[in-house]
Amino acid sequence: MENYGAINRVVSGLKVLDEKELVNFQIDGIVPKTVVEVESEEEIATLLKSANENEISVIPWGGGTMIDLGNIPKRVDIVVSLRKLNRIIEYSPEDLVVTSESGVTLDSLQQLLSKKGQFLALDPPFSQAATLGGIISSNSFGPMRYLYGGVRDLLLGIKVAGTNGALMKFGGKVVKNVAGYDVKKLFIGSLGTLGIITQTTFRLYAIPEFEESFIAMFNSLDDAFNAIQKILRRIHSSIGIGLSAIEMLDPNFSELLNHSEFIRGYVLVARVLGITKSGLMKRINELEEITRYFKPTHTFTLNGDEHVRFWKDLQNHPLIASKFFTRCKISTIISRVSSIIGVIEDLNRKYDFKYSTIAHPGLGMLHTYFHMEDYNKLSKVLEELRSYVLNIGYGSSLV
Repeated sequence: MENYGAINRVVSGLKVLDEKELVNFQIDGIVPKTVVEVESEEEIATLLKSANENEISVIPWGGGTMIDLGNIPKRVDIVVSLRKLNRIIEYSPEDLVVTSESGVTLDSLQQLLSKKGQFLALDPPFSQAATLGGIISSNSFGPMRYLYGGVRDLLLGIKVAGTNGALMKFGGKVVKNVAGYDVKKLFIGSLGTLGIITQTTFRLYAIPEFEESFIAMFNSLDDAFNAIQKILRRIHSSIGIGLSAIEMLDPNFSELLNHSEFIRGYVLVARVLGITKSGLMKRINELEEITRYFKPTHTFTLNGDEHVRFWKDLQNHPLIASKFFTRCKISTIISRVSSIIGVIEDLNRKYDFKYSTIAHPGLGMLHTYFHMEDYNKLSKVLEELRSYVLNIGYGSSLV
């Protein structure tokens, strides 16, 4: 029998959303028994303590953009909406640090920071809805992780409500503030299982003076990947090229972008930075010179609003590939990214299915989207692909 009496006691005094809104907060098809909208961290702490004492499950909800990550929950008693925790607590432009409540969306924060020529160097999917707390809990990232690092590199401090009703602070407002174990990193990617994040403190960067996209298209997977590897070697040398991101798209994903300049093929995409316009053009010319050796079919650049829109599309790759309803993320060593794409192509020839892949070769990561209504076939494809990935070793994984 459902324990609605205990749930009602736990949420007593809080704003409970109308029953018709419950379906908007379902998790893996499970509709919560109730949803509350909290307005302070003290409300969260009190709720968690009471829920723990009554053995009631609680799941935090920021923007809901990554709510499908992790195992399917056994039950969903209470969902806690954090959208009202949306205040900027302290912003210090001169120190490149911002502290805010966890329900602040990334895009709203970026709008504020841009007025001072600064930004938070995170670009996960759906940044218009993704909240800072949710980005930490899901360890979300985007193409710019290549240069700036991920959440663990940018997060300075957090405040967390625990199941004992306590509010706990970890970290601070400076880059080096821990002599022993850095506890705040436990919460990165924890999916809300260790407590509910109520406040975040991040380090910031200055917005680059000049940016453009360099794009090269190839008929051959080997040519595209060899060009990328040569660029990565140049970046890591003493005369590195300034890139904040470098991506590779397979022919199927490049078609999904539906860009007027795109022709079907393997696509190398680089986000090029420059302190001066002449410095930016020098770096683009270097990329032209490197890729020319591998005989691209087409190269071009994007700038201004078109450049911004293009990277927003890549950032939102789950939306671009939304018709492909099974997604897997593969992590491996950089040198094996190309061979994994080749294996996926071999599996496609064997089983005949629709798919698309976007890779972060500088990070050794790939996102592949499958569209198969035959789940027996899908199972076989994933089993063979996982076997290949795991045999690579070096901590390679498929999820």
